[in-house]
Amino acid sequence: MAKEMRVRFVITLSVLVLVVSMSEGLSHAQQQDNRTYGGLKPNEILIINDDKSVTVPINLRNGGYGSYTTFTLAPEGMLNDMDTTEILLKTDNGNSVNYRLEYGNRYKIFWSPSRNRWDLNLIIN
Repeated sequence: MAKEMRVRFVITLSVLVLVVSMSEGLSHAQQQDNRTYGGLKPNEILIINDDKSVTVPINLRNGGYGSYTTFTLAPEGMLNDMDTTEILLKTDNGNSVNYRLEYGNRYKIFWSPSRNRWDLNLIIN
């Protein structure tokens, strides 16, 4: 009985060490991803222009209050912002598309051929 308890203890301890070492590896991978995009903090938003040749005009505002501020994103450019919760993308036909943004996320602006306009995707880490 005592030998059986020692075997169970060793197995339980081994599993615990394995789980802890795996979770440290995941944490390290997430840190590397954050550094890839400039060390994004939980209260920041990163917007990336995925196009290789076109500068994209974007309009940003915070909380649905006030007017939009216009920015341009160079080809493959990035904008890191702490005061934005909405983005407005104008379409070729004069309409616009509005998206709500969440802090701590990364977004990619890209040309959508099926919609014939600029569009926005959340980048999943």
